Amino acid sequence: MLTDRLTFPGRPTVPAALRSLSAPESPDTIHRVQTPAAIDHIGIGVPDLAGAKRYYDGFVAMVGFTEWFPADEHQFNYGPAGAAGTQIFFYRADEPGAYSRRGTGLQHLAFTVPDRAAVRRAHDWALERGSDVVHPPRAFPEYGEHAYATYFLDPHGIMLEVVSHAAEAHDGTA
Repeated sequence: MLTDRLTFPGRPTVPAALRSLSAPESPDTIHRVQTPAAIDHIGIGVPDLAGAKRYYDGFVAMVGFTEWFPADEHQFNYGPAGAAGTQIFFYRADEPGAYSRRGTGLQHLAFTVPDRAAVRRAHDWALERGSDVVHPPRAFPEYGEHAYATYFLDPHGIMLEVVSHAAEAHDGTA
């Protein structure tokens, strides 16, 4: 495996298992572990970058992501909080055009959460913001024995999935 060190002010530290033993310890340093087969990041163009940032700043905290790089007038970014993993970049779309999840290109983004309660919280959050709900929280056995998800649209029509693969708790809390 290859590792490199990236420093981001205010970024949570990465678990010790993901840190290089020779690298300096710093709460602002994360160590990214590169594997032979992984998606490093996904870039998405949006027509209203400021509006998208307002929406996603609230959303990503619920699904365990945080801002990794300082935002500017051209882009913003999120990655897993406290761990290495796939990042999402949002860029200002400079060419006009309608987005459609049914056309060529991105169909949806899926975020894994630890339990069914987190799926329901994401659904409630989306409803509070007026997002169009494609599927309210429910089991999706075709995607795994314990798959439980909700799907909704962001302000630009990008479909978001919030899914848990944890078994339902017997006490009814998850």
